[in-house]
Amino acid sequence: MIEVDVKGYSRGIPTIKVQKAMELHTGETLLVMVDTGWAKDDITRFGENSGYAVKCDRNASGYSLELKPITCVTNLWGNK
Repeated sequence: MIEVDVKGYSRGIPTIKVQKAMELHTGETLLVMVDTGWAKDDITRFGENSGYAVKCDRNASGYSLELKPITCVTNLWGNK
């Protein structure tokens, strides 16, 4: 798991840093630490739009986001 700490950055920069980490570590799970609600929301939206499942946990210093690449497609309708 790749750790990306983007606490303390102004709006927009955390998403750019996560995008760079995704490019450098394709297919790997990222653990992103943020300290604001808007950063949590921005990175969650960016991760989901980039093909990652996002799990969020609140902690004493903000939020931890686990971004895990989605590697398979599930047939939700039961068709073969």
